[in-house]
Amino acid sequence: SSISNVYPEVSIAVEHPKAPTLPCIYDASNVTGPTLVIGIMGRLWKIKGADVLVRLAEQISVARLPIRLVIFGAIEARISPRLKDVLSVMGTYDEHTIARQVESERVAFFLFPSIVPETYSLVCDEIIQMGFPIMMFDLGAQRERIREGRYGWLVGLDPSGPALFEHIAALYHDRREILGKAAAIRQAL
Repeated sequence: SSISNVYPEVSIAVEHPKAPTLPCIYDASNVTGPTLVIGIMGRLWKIKGADVLVRLAEQISVARLPIRLVIFGAIEARISPRLKDVLSVMGTYDEHTIARQVESERVAFFLFPSIVPETYSLVCDEIIQMGFPIMMFDLGAQRERIREGRYGWLVGLDPSGPALFEHIAALYHDRREILGKAAAIRQAL
């Protein structure tokens, strides 16, 4: 039985906030540089992928790949000083400054590391508006945000395993797929 059958006097409306209108700033030259920069937006705690991100930074560090993770927001996790060359935290952002911040860091694509099914993601809307592909775990409404892989990559949920790192390492070595996903987003905007 639905909630309206049980509580007919209660009116329920679910409305998600509208994403601010951000400019499409994707720059394909960011993909070809010697260091691959992956952006992460938002406030990260355990269920939003903070631990996943720290483990990923450790894997990148051990592999000595020239990959940087840049958080536009905050993270609630202990980050070892030895990861400072791999993981940077830029602090909070707003709709007026985020495009400039992302441009200055030369981001190639974004990672949305949430480990729980979301019903909606304002952050994903912002990322897509700026023209960037997104990598995320294959669950919840997240998969719909990138249209089942057209605007990014879906990785099986294995937060403690190597799947995420292996997918990112493969993209580091062959970046044509990043450019293809970004082109699909720009065509749809």
